[in-house]
Amino acid sequence: MADWNKAYSISASLNLLFQILSLEGATREEASCDLPQLMLLNAATVRNAGGRGYSLSGSYSKALAYWFEKGGTRVIPEMISAMHEAHSALFGSLRERWCFDAAVNDSGWLRVSCEGSAYGLLPEHARVKTGMGSSFYSYDVNSPTQQITLLAGLAALHDLADREIRTPLA
Repeated sequence: MADWNKAYSISASLNLLFQILSLEGATREEASCDLPQLMLLNAATVRNAGGRGYSLSGSYSKALAYWFEKGGTRVIPEMISAMHEAHSALFGSLRERWCFDAAVNDSGWLRVSCEGSAYGLLPEHARVKTGMGSSFYSYDVNSPTQQITLLAGLAALHDLADREIRTPLA
């Protein structure tokens, strides 16, 4: 059984962190440093909002969008594992792994779904333009535990892409 108060507190804390970080001048433009920021996250945490108070959105940098594109159509098992583990930790019981999916399609955009397709992340635009970043939004995220499950998947995506971008295969 999920500890809703703890999940709400985690969601609200992360929301505050994302807001503070975005006030530091982060924009959708690429940073000028050698190690670019791979994604920018936005979260909403509104308790008792009729099931609609836990959105998640953001943007993928040009470097991450290129990583999606160059990798071709594929499943991202690291994201699936992270979401499965987070969901299991929050709810105290294991869901089947098939309930979680994270895949890049032939257009270069990432689709993430949890609990079948009950909730997840979708791109704002159907096609990613070469040399451009892209934006995403959540659908049907109506609890802090769902938001945290998706954030765990995005963290795993970041770690995987960061390793591969920094140490490209020959």
